[in-house]
Amino acid sequence: KKVGVDLKQDTDVFLAEYKRRKLGQSFKIWRSKFPSINESVGGYLSGNMYTWYGRSGRGKSVFVMEEALEAAMQGANVLIWALEMSWFEWMSRAYASLSGRAGAVVAQIDGVDYDAGFQNRELLTGKLPPEFEEGFKTFLEGLPEFVSGSITLRAVDDENFYSRDVKQLEADIIATKADVVVVDPIYYMDYEANTSKTAGGDAAATSKRLRQLAGRTQTVIHVVTQADEDKKEKDNDGNRELKAPTRAEIKKTKAVLEDANAVFGIDTLDGRGIIELGKGRSGGEGDTVEILYLPNYGIVREMETGEVAAEQFESVF
Repeated sequence: KKVGVDLKQDTDVFLAEYKRRKLGQSFKIWRSKFPSINESVGGYLSGNMYTWYGRSGRGKSVFVMEEALEAAMQGANVLIWALEMSWFEWMSRAYASLSGRAGAVVAQIDGVDYDAGFQNRELLTGKLPPEFEEGFKTFLEGLPEFVSGSITLRAVDDENFYSRDVKQLEADIIATKADVVVVDPIYYMDYEANTSKTAGGDAAATSKRLRQLAGRTQTVIHVVTQADEDKKEKDNDGNRELKAPTRAEIKKTKAVLEDANAVFGIDTLDGRGIIELGKGRSGGEGDTVEILYLPNYGIVREMETGEVAAEQFESVF
């Protein structure tokens, strides 16, 4: 059998693939919700893995959910493995975000009116104001037209969600015809066998398999992991600054850094957020995105630049 592709003789093969890519038939790019990420890395390219990390409770799941919903709105079939969140909690967050994009309600936050969504906390507790309940039902009825793609959720409390290894993930990708996949977080997967017999070898093998799976299925796979806690991030008064963790602070396994096409460190604080590109094979390393972070109201978006940003910042903070 022929081995590999000949750089000189197989130019027709290259041109055929070039034509397919030109027509959008061979691969796809799913645009980020955040314009600066599109500028830095060109969006999310099918066949690649992307890693998101941050310290506990800083919004990793929210940021990745926003990117998943954005892909679905572009027509992608999205598969979510929510391995530490119930289905109702994930759907509540998603409905808050999607209704926020639609500007379903007007929310006054610190004296400023915002086009917002139904509040996540009210959805979670079943305490939407009566005057909003009918509007929420109407919003749900319009979702098929509002979201052109599909979103399939497998959550930690699903009764039939027993196997959580790479083999099962591949089966789910095939069954749902997924274009974009979220694994949140990777360290709650059923890890591969540690054949290397080294510390962390099972997690590293799982990361490697996920990277291979993205290429084999031509999907975008977003992987979430955690960063080490920093005991020095607060001053003597208990205050801290908005700062994304470094790549060296990725917890559980460094393989998710090495295997990813791009790595995003995140942090949030008092209505603000930050995404820092820690590694980018397509460039952009070190680029920072500033975020208006009010997820309870379905508002998670990039800050405006220039005078608009200054006015927005002053009005909210």
